[in-house]
Amino acid sequence: MLGYDFNIFWEGARAILSGHSPYSVEGFFSPLPFAWLILPFGFLSFEVAYSIWTAINLLSLVVISKKDALRLILFLPVMFAIWVGQVDLLIIAAGFFGGWLGLAITTLKPQLSVWIVSYKFAEWWREGKRQNILYTLLAILVIYGIPSLLQPGWWNSWASAPPSIFHYASHASSLFGLSALFVNSTFNTLFFVIALAAISFILLRPFSRGRFLSWVAIFNPVANIYSLSIVFENVAIGLSWLLLPVSINLHTGLPWAFIPIYLLWRDFSDHKK
Repeated sequence: MLGYDFNIFWEGARAILSGHSPYSVEGFFSPLPFAWLILPFGFLSFEVAYSIWTAINLLSLVVISKKDALRLILFLPVMFAIWVGQVDLLIIAAGFFGGWLGLAITTLKPQLSVWIVSYKFAEWWREGKRQNILYTLLAILVIYGIPSLLQPGWWNSWASAPPSIFHYASHASSLFGLSALFVNSTFNTLFFVIALAAISFILLRPFSRGRFLSWVAIFNPVANIYSLSIVFENVAIGLSWLLLPVSINLHTGLPWAFIPIYLLWRDFSDHKK
């Protein structure tokens, strides 16, 4: 459905304007500061609001890829993010190109922000730009502090809104999709241990951003097809379209994990030459 995810955001904004909690909207799992940010869209019709949101996504794509925007939009995860009206492109643009304030804004989507913030903090620490870390933390405090003072109960509503992380395992476009096949807790625990170890190892070494983001895409437990927009530096356009019928026929997002795996293999192969 065109604008499916944005419709949930829009309904959340309209719920607030009607005096209700955004968490009364089925599928609204974002933190309250995000709901406040998109509040102006609730005054508009869905068609107008979605058109503006799409323009913001396209502008974010230009910020991310500059002259390669037309090529990147052919990457199926990016196209899908724009189609459903997700917020990933805006978060990526803010996190990598918006300085410390943009990095703070990424926390409006925590499941994506945790990786971007980790990378930027490690990068700034190595570069001696530690004041940026402090500014980011202070900005996050403001972003979440004001809603907490005005509506302190929203944390409980937010925590109880989303289903278990394993609820979406069959749709996960990462290796976490394997947990849908292995329902025992031993595998799930092992997955998280390996994921944290791999990501921590990458963070502690001066690896390229593209390589780090490929690792994130492989292990991210909260991932959908559009989540692969995170590998914007090294896209595999043809491969993304070849995987589409495979994913549809198998009714799982697991095949999409092959994209970051392929990108890592390609990256290591290029460096060996």
